[in-house]
Amino acid sequence: LPQGQRAYAMIYAAARVGLTVTLFLIGSNISRPALQKMGLRPLTMAVILWAVVAVSTLLLIRSGFIH
Repeated sequence: LPQGQRAYAMIYAAARVGLTVTLFLIGSNISRPALQKMGLRPLTMAVILWAVVAVSTLLLIRSGFIH
């Protein structure tokens, strides 16, 4: 339905984020209790590092340095 197009886009974006987080947790073998025990700072630093590596790799691919 055209009336719900904005809501559908928001639901789609939230679902993608949820799926990405779930796949990350499965791949890294981290459980919810382990995340709570670890704390916010190490998790935040890991996410920032992941983002820096991902963006850097994308820029290198788009510049043609990585084929």
